[in-house]
Amino acid sequence: MRFIRAVTYHWIGRIAELGPDYILLEGAVWVASSPRLNEMLQSGSLSGAEIEVVPDGQGMIMRAAMVDVMRWSHPLPTVSQ
Repeated sequence: MRFIRAVTYHWIGRIAELGPDYILLEGAVWVASSPRLNEMLQSGSLSGAEIEVVPDGQGMIMRAAMVDVMRWSHPLPTVSQ
């Protein structure tokens, strides 16, 4: 699973497909605001974050909009908060 920082928002999910100009995520979670990055990646805690679970579970991110990609070693959130 991956945590992806894009130009305007962040995403968490499993990479399902790598297209020529996009990445398709399954179990996608849109993260509008996040806590401190290092603490969040180490603990998996999204306390204080604004997150939305994507209803159909799929999210597509254009590669040109991606800033960086990091491993997410925690369960995917299943409830928006």
